[in-house]
Amino acid sequence: MVQSSASVRDRSPFASATGGVILKITYGYDVQGSNDPLVNIAEAAVRGFSEASVPGAWLVDIFPACESERQLMSNFPL
Repeated sequence: MVQSSASVRDRSPFASATGGVILKITYGYDVQGSNDPLVNIAEAAVRGFSEASVPGAWLVDIFPACESERQLMSNFPL
């Protein structure tokens, strides 16, 4: 899940600095430049969470009956 070098170049310096500060304060980790693997992994995780949390992105958002398999299966006789 590590980003390609093209997308790393598109990252703002502010985003890299913010990720570096968080890693330093939380874990004592020193970022090794603009293409640091831990910063790339953290940014990929945040991006994935952002995409997954968009309203309407999942079928269960459209059909609330899909929330629970038990609810769904109780409507069908076996």
